[in-house]
Amino acid sequence: MRMEKPNSPNYYKKLFWIIGGALLAVILAVTGLFILKRAQKINCSDDPYLLLKNYNSQCETITKSKFEELFSNGDEIFDWLMKNNYFEEKNGTSVHPRFVSPDERLNIGHRFYADHERILALLQQANSSRHEFVLKSAEISSQMAYRAIEALKRKNIEEAIKDCKISIDLFPLDSKPYILLAKLYLMTGQEQKLYDTLTLAGGSYPNFNNIVGVIDDEDLDNIPLEEPQDDIYLADFPEDKKTAVSFMFDDGERDVYVNAVPIFEKYGYRATFPIIAGFTNENSDPFWGSWAQWRDAANRGFEIANHSMYHRDSKNLHGSDFDVSIDQAKELIEKNTGHKVTAYVFPHDSYTDEAVSRALRNHEVIRTPEFLHSIYDREVNIVYGGPFFSVETANRLVDIGIKRHLWIVVCGHGVTTRRGILSFKSITPSFLEKHLSYIHSRANEIWVDTFSKIFEYMSRRAQTKIETTSSTAGSMDFVLHHGNPNEKLSVPLTVVVKEPEGANFKSVTGINNHALKAWPCAASRLCIDVDAYEENVHVEWN
Repeated sequence: MRMEKPNSPNYYKKLFWIIGGALLAVILAVTGLFILKRAQKINCSDDPYLLLKNYNSQCETITKSKFEELFSNGDEIFDWLMKNNYFEEKNGTSVHPRFVSPDERLNIGHRFYADHERILALLQQANSSRHEFVLKSAEISSQMAYRAIEALKRKNIEEAIKDCKISIDLFPLDSKPYILLAKLYLMTGQEQKLYDTLTLAGGSYPNFNNIVGVIDDEDLDNIPLEEPQDDIYLADFPEDKKTAVSFMFDDGERDVYVNAVPIFEKYGYRATFPIIAGFTNENSDPFWGSWAQWRDAANRGFEIANHSMYHRDSKNLHGSDFDVSIDQAKELIEKNTGHKVTAYVFPHDSYTDEAVSRALRNHEVIRTPEFLHSIYDREVNIVYGGPFFSVETANRLVDIGIKRHLWIVVCGHGVTTRRGILSFKSITPSFLEKHLSYIHSRANEIWVDTFSKIFEYMSRRAQTKIETTSSTAGSMDFVLHHGNPNEKLSVPLTVVVKEPEGANFKSVTGINNHALKAWPCAASRLCIDVDAYEENVHVEWN
């Protein structure tokens, strides 16, 4: 083909059309890509599996099959993420559950040094969006859980436990590492660490039913439970009951007053309501209870505890902040309810040594494991509620409490049929009704009372000494001593006495020969309710 000369009119005409056609092609291509992207965003926004809505001007999706591939309860995890819109930004912060934040990633590196480079390198790939961050965290968490299984096959228990902890730190939703950890602690007889795992699981949304399901009686029976061998000793709980349960419903949600109070009263039980003083007022509110309601609850025997002024994390408080968050909140609650406040509950169960010290200045009890274990080492905090926590699981926990003589501190929030992100892992009135009905059916073994009343008994028990002043074949005399001789017993302490072989008790008397409550409570055991310190108790047998 003959080429036109560069200076000919036809040459420039053809060159114009070539360049114009190329530019048009580019414009059409860019337009097409834009339209395609928009179409993807429109299709994506209609997708029922949308997790992240237009984050960074992008639309990213993930299917249930991906979660089901990673997790045994993947569909449940996915459903919860969807219902709570977790991946949408909430003023720059996340809602429950709390995944590992950027600031906390270095802490993982420090705690698990051998794996931190691999973990951090993968997580850093997810900095562009929360969607990708959570998915990457889930993938790595799953890998660590499977690595723990491989370690278990090699009988390397220590390595398996470490890998489970990493897995939970990275993605606290999946039940697999909790199940493995619970079973490993059962197998190795580390009972308290088993309960610590249950407490940890309660702070997030794994399938709690599956975790509790691996705790079987055979494994528990293989862990020695120290039984008193002395001829006289203090019972763990009043009337020699086998477990204590204190129900606490944090924050002060209105539905707790409306729905929970009547159910507890039906069964003759009382609960504790830690309320946020600064969120409470005299007017009715759709979410928060009013001062009139908490005042009424206190008058009916329920305990109102201090849950801070504005629910600020105690780790972020300094100096005079504590005056407002702890002390002024206590004064405000006492002024508006007309009842003394004895218990303080840290927001998010987060605290420092300074926060603990400040709270104990004006409160008798705080809800921290360290403080409670100092008076009774078989205390367990269990968070009730959420979509994967059944009534059967709650009943099973009480059964375990009976078997292992636990003080179970139930940490709840809302009591409602409505689900929402404001209330953390709420339970329904039907759940509470069925659970309390089960507890009531075993009332001879279970003590239910407010947090402070159970603490008072456990504290007095821990500080009390028994002195046997006289013992013969037909009688015994003893005295209860306390560090403070003026201390009064609002709840009698139950003393268990071993009876002489073949004997039956005739009478038990205290000061001025007044009769004390006494009854056979086990084989060759006599239970006695003692209501005063430093007073001689005289027991006679036939």
